[in-house]
Amino acid sequence: MKQYKKPSTASKLAKSLVLMLTLVIITTVPVYGMEFITEAINVLGTIIAAIGGGLGLWGIVNLVEGYGNDNPGSKSQGIKQLMGGGGLIMISLFAPGALNGLFV
Repeated sequence: MKQYKKPSTASKLAKSLVLMLTLVIITTVPVYGMEFITEAINVLGTIIAAIGGGLGLWGIVNLVEGYGNDNPGSKSQGIKQLMGGGGLIMISLFAPGALNGLFV
């Protein structure tokens, strides 16, 4: 029999934020039009790029630290963070254009 695992506080917070953003978008589209949606998508793309850059930089620091101390765990974590940051930057470059196309 499987035991029920309580959702974490972070997942509850993420669900609440998604719900709030959805409600804001639904209520503001009739008032401000599609310019609001387009601007919001562009701002979110910029925020995602900044987070990706920070994660990539943190990954480089961990990677260099792992090579300096000959620590394979730190090297592994660093390369994962670096690749994750690069992935977020790629998403921030291509997702806004695709999302703007959905609403036009």
